[in-house]
Amino acid sequence: MTLRTTHLRLVLPWVLLTVVVTYFVYQQSSDNDLAVLTQKHENIIAEASANLYRSLGSLSRDTLFLANHPLTRDAVSDETISSRVKLETRFSYFSESAQSYDQIRWLDEQGHEAIRINLIDGKAKAVSDQYLQDKNDRYYVKEGFKKVYGEVYFSPLDLNVEAGEIERPYKPIIRSVTPVQDQSGNHKGLIVLNFKAKPILDALQELGSRANLELTLLNSEGYWLVSPPQQKPWAFMFDMPQERLSVSNPNSWVKISANNAGSFINSKGYWHFQRINLPWSGSEVRYWYLVVHSDRATLNHVRSRALYTCAGVALLLILMSGYFSWRTLSISAARDRARANLELKKLELEQSNNALAYSLDTLQKTQADLIETGKLSSLGMMVAGVAHELNTPIGAALMTISSLEHDSTQLEQAFKTGLKRSDVDVYFQQFHQGATLLKKNLDRAALLVHSFKQLAVDRTSEEKRTFKLRELIDDLLSTTWLKLKKESHTLEVDVPDDLELTSFPGALGQVLENLVNNALKHAFLHKNHGRIILQAEQLNDEDNTVVIMISDNGEGIAEEVMNKVFDPFFTTARGRGGTGLGMHLVQQLVSRVLRGTIKLESTLGEGTTVTVQLPRMAQA
Repeated sequence: MTLRTTHLRLVLPWVLLTVVVTYFVYQQSSDNDLAVLTQKHENIIAEASANLYRSLGSLSRDTLFLANHPLTRDAVSDETISSRVKLETRFSYFSESAQSYDQIRWLDEQGHEAIRINLIDGKAKAVSDQYLQDKNDRYYVKEGFKKVYGEVYFSPLDLNVEAGEIERPYKPIIRSVTPVQDQSGNHKGLIVLNFKAKPILDALQELGSRANLELTLLNSEGYWLVSPPQQKPWAFMFDMPQERLSVSNPNSWVKISANNAGSFINSKGYWHFQRINLPWSGSEVRYWYLVVHSDRATLNHVRSRALYTCAGVALLLILMSGYFSWRTLSISAARDRARANLELKKLELEQSNNALAYSLDTLQKTQADLIETGKLSSLGMMVAGVAHELNTPIGAALMTISSLEHDSTQLEQAFKTGLKRSDVDVYFQQFHQGATLLKKNLDRAALLVHSFKQLAVDRTSEEKRTFKLRELIDDLLSTTWLKLKKESHTLEVDVPDDLELTSFPGALGQVLENLVNNALKHAFLHKNHGRIILQAEQLNDEDNTVVIMISDNGEGIAEEVMNKVFDPFFTTARGRGGTGLGMHLVQQLVSRVLRGTIKLESTLGEGTTVTVQLPRMAQA
């Protein structure tokens, strides 16, 4: 069997399977894409209807509120100028508060405007008497007079008419009308509120534009209240019956007007609609239709996108299956050789990994040993410093005892040769001076021993205990930092006496010692009189954080060195005995033992500040 024949036998089943799977995938993908478009339509319908109900829900309540208001009843009862002014003021206040009504009016029994408040640029303005109009011929006035007290008539949504002409620019208005009575229950005209519908219609248009969909609003006769760009809204106001959906697209209108909600696909595209039953009481049955429409091109695009995607994937799969089957057959002979080479490489890689793991383990052990050596070296330096300092008070004490011994011998001889009162007085004076000097030096030695003992115990035991930070620093001043007395640099300590921590004093003492020693070693290479400041404070936060800052006025640290300061074995003083482990040890102790953080800030030529933050109560 030839290679070509074998290849064909391998590929043909994959081609058939790919075609079948692609068909089903196309069907599913097309349905999914259409479902996404459907969900988008439904979301727009739901949001638009919610906006309409929310915006129109208070219209009836506001109308009855003004009709029943005591000021309204007073004004229509006595019709004095004072009552009218009060009612105008009340209407104005309500208009500016609501911001929803273009006009608020009281019409008398003849349908003539008695009070009218216009809302202009958000401000209420009362219309003077000479500009008040007779509205008795307007349909909403006639319908309003048919209502009994407590009922509200709502006009259709149309354009505002002033002085017999449609106002321009167009003002879409819904008028709510209700009778008003005086204190005796007599009919005294109508309260009329002109609800501004333009904001809600603009919101519908904005909602459709934002979703890139055609969102329209139709009245019950199929006229557009919010229209697509190619259609004319408010055609019923201009006697243009052809400008409505029931004429331009009667098939779609039949399906929309026959149901409360639904969707359908026809030659014009994809439609979703919902009937909006206006939330008003009364005998009038009035409703609108919210319609979302995607044209045929959009619908075809949804389907063709799925088709092209599936066809492309199918073609790619067929080409890939042909290519890979050919490649499989072509390299089948070389596969065994490659497998053998792979096994050999695997063995070599395992050996290399073992060697690297051994080297890493050795490196980590070496690093740990060096860090421990650094800690012991620090303890040894402290021992040497304390021993050196002990020589002074102990030597002075020995000299004092020798002097006292000499004075005692002289006193004893004076007894034998003849003791005088002056000899006794001199002896006691010298004895008191010697005893005072001896006690002072022995106290100094005892303090050194106590400080060294406490620091040594803390360094070796690594146990958590409660201690005062100032006492720990004083112990360091008495032992480790004694060499500062012999140098021209100064160490200033600003730490509260009552700042108490429950932590690891050995680790903290090691950190402070290394930071100060690091400043002495690196900061003042070209400066004779350096200054180091050690400060500490407790923050008023939930964790009771303690902040310790060690700053110097030395040479600062270059930017390229800043990022490497805490790296193990990195030092700029290798020729001066630096090991590169001091600052690394500090970082390890702060983060792992003290559970804190350390931050380094430096300006070249101005100095360096190291900030250590740690909890006052350390976690074990």
